[in-house]
Amino acid sequence: MKLTYRTHVENLGWRKWVEAGQLSGTVGKGLRIEAIEIKFDDLNGLDLNIAYKAHVENIGWQDVVTNGSTAGTTGEGLRLEALMISLFGADANKYSIWYRVHIQNIGWLQWCKDGGVAGTEGQALRAEGLQILILEKGKNLYRSEDPGAVMNTVYRSHVENIGWKAWFRNGQASGTVGQGLRLEAVEIKLTETQDYNLGIRYRSHVENLGWMDWVHDGQTSGTVGQSLRLEAIEIQLTGFDASKFKVMYRGHIENSGWTDWVENGARLGTTGLALRAEAISVIVIRDIDSINENISNEIVNKAPYIQVWAVDFPISEYLIHDIRSRERVTEMQLTEELNKVASFQFKINPKHKYYHDLMKMRTVIRVFAINTNKERELLFEGRILEDDRNFYNEKMVVCEGELAFLLDTIQRPAVYESQPIEQWLTAILNNHNLNVTQDKHIYMGIVTKLDNTYDDLRKNDYINTFELMKTTLLDNIGGIITIEHIGGLRFLDFRESMGRVNTQVIRFARNLLNYQSNESANGLITALIPVGKTIDGIKVNIESVNDGSDYIYNEEAVNLYGWIFGYQEWNDIEDPQRLLERGIDHLNNLVNLKINLELTALDLSLVNVDIQKINVGDSVRCISNPHGIDEFFLVTKKVRNFQDPAKDKLILGDASAGVTQQMYDDKQYLLKKIAAINNDRKAWIEYGNYPFDLTGVNVVFQREHTMPPVVNVSILKNIDDVGGGTETAKDIVVTTDLVIQRNDEGLILYTGCSLKFTGTLSDPSNWYVSVQIIGTYV
Repeated sequence: MKLTYRTHVENLGWRKWVEAGQLSGTVGKGLRIEAIEIKFDDLNGLDLNIAYKAHVENIGWQDVVTNGSTAGTTGEGLRLEALMISLFGADANKYSIWYRVHIQNIGWLQWCKDGGVAGTEGQALRAEGLQILILEKGKNLYRSEDPGAVMNTVYRSHVENIGWKAWFRNGQASGTVGQGLRLEAVEIKLTETQDYNLGIRYRSHVENLGWMDWVHDGQTSGTVGQSLRLEAIEIQLTGFDASKFKVMYRGHIENSGWTDWVENGARLGTTGLALRAEAISVIVIRDIDSINENISNEIVNKAPYIQVWAVDFPISEYLIHDIRSRERVTEMQLTEELNKVASFQFKINPKHKYYHDLMKMRTVIRVFAINTNKERELLFEGRILEDDRNFYNEKMVVCEGELAFLLDTIQRPAVYESQPIEQWLTAILNNHNLNVTQDKHIYMGIVTKLDNTYDDLRKNDYINTFELMKTTLLDNIGGIITIEHIGGLRFLDFRESMGRVNTQVIRFARNLLNYQSNESANGLITALIPVGKTIDGIKVNIESVNDGSDYIYNEEAVNLYGWIFGYQEWNDIEDPQRLLERGIDHLNNLVNLKINLELTALDLSLVNVDIQKINVGDSVRCISNPHGIDEFFLVTKKVRNFQDPAKDKLILGDASAGVTQQMYDDKQYLLKKIAAINNDRKAWIEYGNYPFDLTGVNVVFQREHTMPPVVNVSILKNIDDVGGGTETAKDIVVTTDLVIQRNDEGLILYTGCSLKFTGTLSDPSNWYVSVQIIGTYV
């Protein structure tokens, strides 16, 4: 059986026929699909037909067409917005047709099947890309026992000054963030409920009105046209199958930001505090009790074990490791580190059933800890990056974590001004999602970084998404980024800290196996000169808000280590008070010695599931009397060896680089900086006249030059006779020494020159020195 289809695209016309699973249309070009045709080329005797219809701009739903006929329009400039596809015939009950579309401003939508609506209605959004698959009945794009199976949930919000926003779905944020606009009403509904008897109801708490009546399945809750804020909401599932699912929702609330997720009728928001709700996210997922229903062997001990699955998006998922099965891998090791891409590696034997099915950059690996028959924890998700074969054809497979998906997209040059961090992150994640397939989507989660009101100018050139987050946020203002999984979707959270204090204690002679400490003064300062944006040739400083002083200091650190000055420039800050606040935060991070503890420790949760597992980002108490420590430390890195837990390693304390690594990083930074300077260097010529002094003349350049400038010197005297002009001294030899300085980034700058003279002049007071400087600057 061969399924083929093609699309008619704006400016391009009919595209070539493609086969099942391939892309028809375009992605990232902003071109509308205008029509589609779908057919079977070879049915091998099957009685099977295909029917489909299109939702078209200004027309709505057209009539059903079949077997290669055109659905949509050509030559009329109308966008196709949604479509429905189904099978019919004597053999139709043996197969399901799966399809999805790429939508303007949204990206790839969820897969739907057998007559479900793929696309949007009433939102004026064009369909841009299309994929279609045909599978045997009972086979699913997602495993039926997957706890993250999502019931498609769509919702929209009515916002102050804006009106009804577009429909969003499955955990996406609806409303506004950082604009101070109130939600006034919401509508929520479920689509593609398949064979489940399931509905949704909800009610709102509204300014001056209190709790309103329950409404359901797409009806309006709240008010429209009355300028009243929606303050709280409760959402519940209805129907015979409601117990098989749970509805989870969270909101963005005035003055407090995003809330945690609540579920199944819990109150979201506030009452009696006059605080507006500003945005909402809703998702409906399988209840946790359906997790791991495929496991038949009861777990009788309390130690969790490891399952490893391989996924080839979008249609294959297979188990490659389970201690109760014949298929196993060895030498499994998981490495996690704050704000870095996690890695997982394992060795697979050439006799393994799926040895030849693992593909670099395509196969996704998921690692689970199975705690009980109805509870499992996702430890790692990422793609295969490389595989090395040894003499026996065994593969050592190395995988990179899902944060690496952000390396796949390039952010175009953009300027973001006066935007809170959350609004900025949402924008760049939306750009990422528009350019990758759905399996690599990452949605905006919660921002709890205290500096979320950060309103300075942000701009970027061409740069990948992960590097942009790192250089703009993590390297600049700190914080922690993590991926949170809700209902099979990924949400990126940006936090001040993880805020978790682990109840497990690392103790000498119990689970502390080895200890190594490093204490470094690298980067230590006790006083800081912060400067900001250059305005009218002068850099903003803090004198006006700091009692006339341009520096700040930490008294305790000065008493302990003496005066050690540092300098930090923030080119995007022009407010002295904000510059002072940023400087204090920066100084506080640099006044202490950096302590690294490298521990080889046994995480006791590996032998008893009732003991809290140690995670990266946790604060953990470490007690070792022989080493004189009893303190809480931040877990910055964790290495887990699943076959040999004695090789596990925890890194606690400051995860700063050592001296050698720091020198390397500094060198790499300087090389990048020099490359940037070479690309942005400008020519500069300047002139100056100075009184002649036989002992020498010091010249300060008007600009700091990045390459040695050419200095031309003449000794001149004005001629007062008729006709005027100048006379040049011929018996003076000039020696030029350039003045060289290093800036705070370590770059060499040429800031002036010293002129020395040998020889004699009659009446030196009548002569002057004329200097011409030819050079380059940035």
